[in-house]
Amino acid sequence: MAGSKKTAAGAPGSSGGGATVEPLRKFGVTSEQLVELMSLRTKEERSQALAEYEGVEGLMGHLEVNRKTGLPADSHELVRRRAAFGTNVIPSTPPKAFIALCIDAIQDKTLIILMCAAVLSIILGVTVEDNKSIAWIDGAAILSAVVIVVLVTAANDWTKERQFRGLQRKLESDSKFSVVRGGDTIEVTHADLVVGDIAEFKYGNTFPVDGILVQGNDVKVSEAALTGEAELVRKNETSSPMLFSGTQVMEGRGTMLVTAVGPNSQQGRIFALMRGIEEESGFITEALKKLRGKMSKSAEEPTDPETGAGRPGVEGQVKADEAEEEAAVQAEVFEYQPSDPPGKETGIIGRVKQYREKRRQQKEEAEEDKEGVSSESVLQKKLNKLAVQIGYGGTVAAIVCILVLTVRFSIEEYGVNGRGWNSSTDFSQILHFVIIGITVLVVAIPEGLPLAVTIALAFSVKKMLKDNNLVRHLHACETMGNATSICSDKTGTLTTNRMTVVESYFAGIHYDVTPKAEDLPGNLLEMLKDCIAINSNYTSLLLEPGKESSGATETDLSLKERVLRLLPWRKAGSNQLLGQGLKLQVGNVTECALLGLLEELNVDYASIREAHPTGSFSKVFTFNSARKSMSTIIPLPSGGYLLLCKGASEIVLGKCSSVVGENGRILPLNAGERKNIINTVVQPMANNALRTLCMAYKEIPAQSAEEGAEISSQSPDFDNEGVMVCGLTCIGIVGIQDPSDLRFHAASSSVKRLG
Repeated sequence: MAGSKKTAAGAPGSSGGGATVEPLRKFGVTSEQLVELMSLRTKEERSQALAEYEGVEGLMGHLEVNRKTGLPADSHELVRRRAAFGTNVIPSTPPKAFIALCIDAIQDKTLIILMCAAVLSIILGVTVEDNKSIAWIDGAAILSAVVIVVLVTAANDWTKERQFRGLQRKLESDSKFSVVRGGDTIEVTHADLVVGDIAEFKYGNTFPVDGILVQGNDVKVSEAALTGEAELVRKNETSSPMLFSGTQVMEGRGTMLVTAVGPNSQQGRIFALMRGIEEESGFITEALKKLRGKMSKSAEEPTDPETGAGRPGVEGQVKADEAEEEAAVQAEVFEYQPSDPPGKETGIIGRVKQYREKRRQQKEEAEEDKEGVSSESVLQKKLNKLAVQIGYGGTVAAIVCILVLTVRFSIEEYGVNGRGWNSSTDFSQILHFVIIGITVLVVAIPEGLPLAVTIALAFSVKKMLKDNNLVRHLHACETMGNATSICSDKTGTLTTNRMTVVESYFAGIHYDVTPKAEDLPGNLLEMLKDCIAINSNYTSLLLEPGKESSGATETDLSLKERVLRLLPWRKAGSNQLLGQGLKLQVGNVTECALLGLLEELNVDYASIREAHPTGSFSKVFTFNSARKSMSTIIPLPSGGYLLLCKGASEIVLGKCSSVVGENGRILPLNAGERKNIINTVVQPMANNALRTLCMAYKEIPAQSAEEGAEISSQSPDFDNEGVMVCGLTCIGIVGIQDPSDLRFHAASSSVKRLG
């Protein structure tokens, strides 16, 4: 295979200095076929389509991927797949040019009034005023203020756009997804994912690509971003295997086969449709569009010289072609939801079309309908309102001034002096009165308000940028200045997010320090080891510092470097953490605290995990906010199954009917004893700001049947959580501490000083 991919260094079709480029071998399925497959919605259509490919295994064969080892770790193979199926990069909207930002900034109504007044002042100054050499200065000064406001606003917008695009690129480069390549599980960026990858996902992940579920444990996905429905969708390998980009894993974990990336994915197609919606524009731009449309109307419908009938002109034909193409695209999009009833457009695609139509209608309505959608701050709105009111007052004053001067002149000349109209002198005098009124109006317009507000907010943005606060909208500075309450997350924000077991309760004894292994009964220690090591995400682990050159794989090193960058104390220096001899907690920090407990008991959790790979699990009930526990069922070598459970103490204790007591004896646990444990063990730990977890187990016989019935060889009903996770035996309870971040105290004191 490698021999046919000698050109992978460049993009497909690129020239290598005249060298002969061997064509890339094709796959058994095309990109269009995969997009069509992911577009199917009904169970029957999916089953029929997958049957044509001989199931998921057959589709893997067409994509030349091994279920266990994934894609080969070969850069040429990745280039070949990108050439055939595209890259997982959705083209972004090009940034606005600086001149476009200036045009947006100049559409402020106050600035428009200032420009009109300035132009009028200049015209009258150079044509009517006696001292024409300096009469233009007033108007030029107003125009200069307008230019400064426009340039400062556009420069701020341009700088912010570059900063946020750079931040977006950084976030995309930091976003990782686990894939299997060459038999090893590695983390790659979203842009490095290709069609055919075997990707691993877990609770909390958002899919960056489309795919088909290969293996999953209790997988539930939120497809609200795609369909708008809040209800979670259960995914399995048979009836509902399709996984779509943009959706989020709310429960469970599993592996998927990547089938569509970039513009071919569901998220990519939605973004392409959304880019077709015109952006909000100012009323000057809208007026120019309408004027251009009226001017080109005659060109669009010229008269045929032979028949005299109207026919489309060049621009009209172009618009007709564009409309036809748009209709074809929309027809293709809605064919892509065959489960929708005839004539009904549902889902995100339908809403996009409806939104387009709504936007067209809104643009035809009055201008005030769009004023409600404003990004101005409260201060800017008040100042704009004040400027308009001052303008109205100035207009009234100017009119009154002109009228008073004209009436006074008329009474004195025509009434008192009794002379008639003299066009040579009287017209110039009345024009002089008009100029005085315009001068009053120009002076009344507050040209300094927009300039003062823009410069003040721009200065605030620069100050906040020095504190690593990126402000995209200027009015956010004022909003933050008016904040009266701060609602903050606790874990990782106010605390160090480094969990440690500091208290425990085993075999009826409450330990204030970590007990020694010999202090615990043998059967309790065995169950404790399995419950912590197996009943957890295998991505949670402890990394030993200082062993980069021996024992750590390339994957571990890259993950370790990533963790070091994300640690809350990274600014103080990661070497301080390593210098203390503390191991790096990777993954779920609560599970890392339990793994740390095992290491203090001299237990090697890695060897236990190697003996029980995730593929051997019979069932996993993953943790979620409603369940508040995690349970794993594994087969036993001697027959039967072992259920391991951990979770919130009150929840797990409520499902326990026995407890491991002194000397490892299994003692019954009734409601009174359960309440006593909660009051004397769990509650004191919680009062000390400790997070409590209870661990339990249950042995499930291999063959179970009701009395009088034949012994059944079938496996238990693992999907029935209520039957499986009950009648447990409590192993013990631990109290986990998350120390507060030292920087929190300084930040809290600063906030208090600010009031």
